[in-house]
Amino acid sequence: MKHTKFFIIPISVLMLLGCSSEVIIPSDIKFTPCSFSTDIELHSETQLNAFINNFDVVYDDVSYDYLKPYDNILLKEDLTKPNKVHLSWEVEVDKGSVSEYKVYLSEYEDMSNKLSYTTNSISLDISNLKVDTDYYWQIEAYGFKSNVASFSTNKTKIRGIDIDGVNNVRDIGGYGQIKQGMIYRGGAFEKYNKTKKVVEIKITDKGINTVKNELGIKTEVDLRRNDPSEHENCDLTKSTVDGLNYVALPMQFNNKNILTWDDDYHNPQKIKSFFTLLADETAYPIYMHCSQGKDRTGCLAYLVEALMGVESTSLYMDYLYSSLSSYDNRVNRRGIDEMYGYTLKKYKTEELSLSEKVYSYLNEVIGLSSETLDSVIDILSV
Repeated sequence: MKHTKFFIIPISVLMLLGCSSEVIIPSDIKFTPCSFSTDIELHSETQLNAFINNFDVVYDDVSYDYLKPYDNILLKEDLTKPNKVHLSWEVEVDKGSVSEYKVYLSEYEDMSNKLSYTTNSISLDISNLKVDTDYYWQIEAYGFKSNVASFSTNKTKIRGIDIDGVNNVRDIGGYGQIKQGMIYRGGAFEKYNKTKKVVEIKITDKGINTVKNELGIKTEVDLRRNDPSEHENCDLTKSTVDGLNYVALPMQFNNKNILTWDDDYHNPQKIKSFFTLLADETAYPIYMHCSQGKDRTGCLAYLVEALMGVESTSLYMDYLYSSLSSYDNRVNRRGIDEMYGYTLKKYKTEELSLSEKVYSYLNEVIGLSSETLDSVIDILSV
C-alpha cells in the first residue's frame, strides 16, 4: 500500500579514506533531491504496447484473438521480465576511494526486513520489485550510512519476475485482492533433452540466489508428469534449488479439460492437494510450474485468482501473458474457456459471481472443506 506522493533519489556525500584504516569522519552528508514520477513503471515498452494497454478491453465468449502481435511468431527472448529500477548516487571522497557499497532496500521506513545488495559502482539496478508499493533505500560504505530515501512503483496489475535462466515467471498477486510475494508461477528450472538423454539445468546460480534470497521461496510445486518413458519431470525427487520443499503434483493436460481429467494422473485429486497445501501458512512463498508455466500452471493460477475475486478480464490477461515468453507456441483465450473456464462458469445456474462459483466447485466437486478454502482466502487476502 502506498504512503507517499513524492520521493527523492539520494546523492550522498561521504568523506572516506578508502586505502587506510584511518577514516575521516565527514562533517556533513548532503542529499540532492531528484524529482521523478511518483509511479515508476515496471513494464517494458514492449509489454505496454502489446499487453497492458489492452486491460480495458471487454472480452466476449466468441472472439478468441491471441495477444497481438505475438500470435504467430517465435520469440527469441523472454519478454515477460520486468523493468529494473535504476538507483544512483554521487560520492565525494577526501582521500583514497570507495571500493564497495552496500545498498539496503525495504518496504518500511525504519528499514526493517531489508534486502542487501553489494556493488562497486555508484549505481545499482534492482529487479523484481512489487507493484503499487513504496520502497525505502539507503547506501552504506565503510560504516557510514546515507539518509533514507524513497520511491514508489506504479499500480500495474501483473508483477513480472526475473529469475535468471527461467522463462515466463510472474507473481499471481498484484491484482489488489491477493498479497504479492506469496505464489509465483512460471517455467521449470530444468528440462530433459530427449536427443542427448540428459537433464539440462536452466536456472543459473544468479537465478538460484533470486529464488532463495530475494524472493525467499520455500516450496516448489511441480505439475509435470512423472512418466518414466517421457522424463517430463526429469525424474526428480527433490528440487534443483537446494533447500526448497519439493512437492510433486503431476497433472495431465493434452489440450483437454484440465479440471475433469481423471486418468492415471487424477487431476481433481491433485487440485485438492494443491489447495490443501495453500492452507498451510508455513509453505509460503510458493513457486508452481509445469514445463512452460502455461496451461496446467495457468489452470491452478486461474482457480486461485478467481477464488480471490480477480475479475475475468485480468484472468484472461494473466493467461495471455505467457505469449510474451520465448516458448514455441502462443496461447489464446480459448485455452482458458475450453480447458476449465466454461466448466466453472456453467457450474451453478443461480446468479453467483465467478468467485462464488469457484468456491462451490472446489468445495462440492473437488472435495475441499469450507475450513480449508476459508483458510486459503484468509492467508492470501490483502
